[in-house]
Amino acid sequence: MQTKERTYYICDICGSSYYTEEQCLLCESKPKTHDKGVRVGDVVKVTAGDGSGKFAQVTDVGVCDKEYGHYQWEKYWHTVYLHAKLIDDVGSRMLLFDSYDVWDGS
Repeated sequence: MQTKERTYYICDICGSSYYTEEQCLLCESKPKTHDKGVRVGDVVKVTAGDGSGKFAQVTDVGVCDKEYGHYQWEKYWHTVYLHAKLIDDVGSRMLLFDSYDVWDGS
């Protein structure tokens, strides 16, 4: 039996893995964008799509890799996204920067 080891390079921003250091460095050269400073537990107001006008509590914050939205190659690469549970309603949403507003509690 033979074994073979393979080295992968992992982007420090989005966690994507690459076969070469050059590919990984290219990924890391893209800045993180549209970070509104929202954290897990914060409440946001949904402004577009399902649940528009409702409030939602953030359950996860992440960063899109270059493969997000394959039909729009690289448009959202390293864009911050949220997963949020709708308050007083069923379901949850994945929210990008243009589908929620930060709620200040007033």
